[in-house]
Amino acid sequence: MMLLILLINLIYLPALKYGLINDDATALKLTPYNVKHEKRLSILLHTIVAIYVYYAFGMSEASLIAAILFSIHPEAIQIPVWMSGKAYGFNALIFLMILAFTPFFSLLYLFGSFSSATLLFTPFVFLFTRHWYLILAFPLLILLSYKDIKKNVSGKIYGDGAFVTPLPQDLNLHRFEWKKLIIVVKTFGYYSLVCLLPIKNGFYNSFLVTLGSSEKESKYWYSLNRHFWGGIFSILLMIIIWWFNRSNFIGMGIVLFVTSILPFLNFITVQQFTAPRYAYLALIGFQIALVSLICKFPLELKWAILGALFLYYLDRMLRVRKNYVKDNITSMELDSQIFPDNPRVWYYRYEHMLSKGNCIMAWAEASYGLKHLPEDCQLWFGLAVASFELGDMNAASEFLKTSERFMILADRKNMQELIADFRQRIKLKLAEKFIPNNLRRFHAS
Repeated sequence: MMLLILLINLIYLPALKYGLINDDATALKLTPYNVKHEKRLSILLHTIVAIYVYYAFGMSEASLIAAILFSIHPEAIQIPVWMSGKAYGFNALIFLMILAFTPFFSLLYLFGSFSSATLLFTPFVFLFTRHWYLILAFPLLILLSYKDIKKNVSGKIYGDGAFVTPLPQDLNLHRFEWKKLIIVVKTFGYYSLVCLLPIKNGFYNSFLVTLGSSEKESKYWYSLNRHFWGGIFSILLMIIIWWFNRSNFIGMGIVLFVTSILPFLNFITVQQFTAPRYAYLALIGFQIALVSLICKFPLELKWAILGALFLYYLDRMLRVRKNYVKDNITSMELDSQIFPDNPRVWYYRYEHMLSKGNCIMAWAEASYGLKHLPEDCQLWFGLAVASFELGDMNAASEFLKTSERFMILADRKNMQELIADFRQRIKLKLAEKFIPNNLRRFHAS
């Protein structure tokens, strides 16, 4: 059975020839490393984690199927094919080894990657088992991880002066407010859905990313809309299922999902609002609970559902894998096709074209983005910049006015200063254009 899991994971071998995107490329510039060796380790890590899913959860039919579905799930993609996700895979392996060899390997908690907080609440998985006393590790993990988490959060908030830019201070994303519980519920619902049915997948998701882009968008995300009620439904459903299965693997899977995703529910936000790697360990718990439930169905229905899930996950994984094949711009282009409502990908695309000196394409990229995000301040600003570089000062001035009309809430002061500075540049350019013409007319007369 373990050989079957190993063979399934051979599907990631093409990743050995992939390029480097995002943090992988940055890491290579900062600290050169053997790329192929690191990629082999990433694939091996994901494979071992999948094998341990089968072993730690009882080597049953349910745990075998859960391990296979987990192996090819698109939400797990960042560990085998993206080296910067390795810490999340390492933490997952540590928990599974603790579960497999409880209580003898419980000291492995001491070797976790504490800055990600993935393992912090997982001792509660053992609450209704005969090893309930392992929850006593929770206070110890708090003490051990406090400094690392604080350092990590502080680095994200204030930046590092090189590769990490400071967070906007005006939206208080890095501070807890009671209204953020709405965002917490929505984020829980989001992860519940993508673990069950990952409909759209990419490197950058569009969920929550427009929070702070305008007053209208922020009101939308803080409203009690379908995302909120979907989150409430998933919370209540999991509570009910857990209550009747709290002493078996279904209950353990639900608790593992909840405890490992808890740090990433946007009580505070210092990084991306959502990311596949955040849900890596949570996905294991979800798949164990899901498959164990499905295995209780009549035989024909059980295999029909499991077969459909296998084909669906495989298809979505093969699609999203393309985002990691080449380079950043290719990844962004694919993301903009999947999530055209994510402004971040359009910012990258028009800035990339401006850096190449291709102002026509920069203008086009900003325009394409505005088709999907017609009230985005920064896209209108990008259109103004591209028009300026093309020599159309009137268009640049008008686009700048529109940018100002849709002023962002996050980092508002800096954006206002940027617009004011750029308006001055337009005035100077117009002055350079018209004053010489007036002088020529004067001399001619």
